[in-house]
Amino acid sequence: MTTENDDGNYTGLHAFVFINRVDAGRNIADVIDDIGGPGGAELPNGRVLFASVFVGSYIGFAHVRTGDGDLAALQRLIYHDLGAKGVHCEHAVEGPVYTPMGVNALPKGPKRRSPPFCALVRVRTDDDPAAVMHEIAARFEDSDPFQGASVIFGTADLLIELAGDTLAAVSTPVLNVIRGAPGVVWTETSFAYSEPWRPRP
Repeated sequence: MTTENDDGNYTGLHAFVFINRVDAGRNIADVIDDIGGPGGAELPNGRVLFASVFVGSYIGFAHVRTGDGDLAALQRLIYHDLGAKGVHCEHAVEGPVYTPMGVNALPKGPKRRSPPFCALVRVRTDDDPAAVMHEIAARFEDSDPFQGASVIFGTADLLIELAGDTLAAVSTPVLNVIRGAPGVVWTETSFAYSEPWRPRP
C-alpha cells in the first residue's frame, strides 16, 4: 500500500490502467496477483503502485509509474509487461493532480492510499478539466470521502477517488456531488473493497 510520503508517489510519469478483460482462460483475480495486487510490484519497464479487482464499468484497475517523461517505458509497461500478464485495457496518462489550498498542502491524487471501500469515478467535462476538478474537490471541502483527483488524458478528463467505510459512503456522493457539479457531462464509476476479496477457506 502506498502513502503520500512514499518515494515515487508524485514523481515520474503516472498512468491509470482500466482493465476491461483478461486473456481467455485467465481469471482477473490471478492477473491482479501477477501484477502485484494492492502492494504493487516492479516490472521490467516500470512499477505497478496499486492493482485490484473492481466491480462496475471495468473489472480491474492498476496505477502505474515510469521514469519522469519516459513515455516509451510507459508504452512498454502497458503493452508488453501488462499485456504479457493477460491484461486488455483502456488507459489514461495522469496530468495535474489536485492540490488543496494552503502553504504546506500535499497533493491529493487518486490511488495513493487504499481505503476499505473505494470508488474511482471517471468524469468527462465540457469545461476546463482543472477548473472542474477544483470545483468538485471544493464541494467536498477536502474531507472524506474525497481522497484525490487528477486531470487525465484518455477517454475521460478526470479521475476522482472516493473512500469510506461502506459502499453507500462512496456511491452516494457520485450521485449527489459529482454528477451535479458544473461542467460535468458524463461519469463512469467502479468500486473495490480493499480487504482480502478472495473466497475464505
